[in-house]
Amino acid sequence: FSSVNSYTTPRRLAILAENIEEKSKDEVIEFRGPLFESAFKDGAPTKAGEGFLKSHNIDANPQKAIDDANTVIRSAMAPADPSGQDYAVANQAQNIKMRAQAMKKEGQGSKLDIQA
Repeated sequence: FSSVNSYTTPRRLAILAENIEEKSKDEVIEFRGPLFESAFKDGAPTKAGEGFLKSHNIDANPQKAIDDANTVIRSAMAPADPSGQDYAVANQAQNIKMRAQAMKKEGQGSKLDIQA
């Protein structure tokens, strides 16, 4: 915005903000995690992996992430004419699903990384 003005009466308050953007800019935040070998052993998270996942509010169960991603994809693509936002959400869920599938296979990837 470029300026904000306020106007008051004994019973009312009015605020005028000029040149407000319609929407905020998208922001991608990437968190670098521990090496995959130290984060997972035999398909299960180690203490290092659990700590990283917990610190970013992520469930360590890859099958649950796959199931949740499938639900999001189905919901996003349910409308007869999906919008651009629907496609973007479905694509993001597909990326999460692929990372979760890779987590199920021991030794896939060299680092445990996430994007928020």
